[in-house]
Amino acid sequence: MKQRNNRLLIGGFSLFILGTLSLILEMAGVKFNFLAWMEYFGRLGSFLFKLGFVVGGMMMVTLSVGGDDDEDEEEASYNRA
Repeated sequence: MKQRNNRLLIGGFSLFILGTLSLILEMAGVKFNFLAWMEYFGRLGSFLFKLGFVVGGMMMVTLSVGGDDDEDEEEASYNRA
């Protein structure tokens, strides 16, 4: 379980950084070569893909950091009372 959370954290952070960098560099007129396939969807489509990378990365990091262990402890304390 811990290894899965670490992978999710690293993947989410990488996705967030990749999306953020590609959005910033696109404003300067520079594009990542390996993300050129997104340009086939037009300017709006590629922007939405990159924005999806940023939001998806944040969601993955949030899910990996926030654990359900705390919820189990809270439920156990409520059941005792």
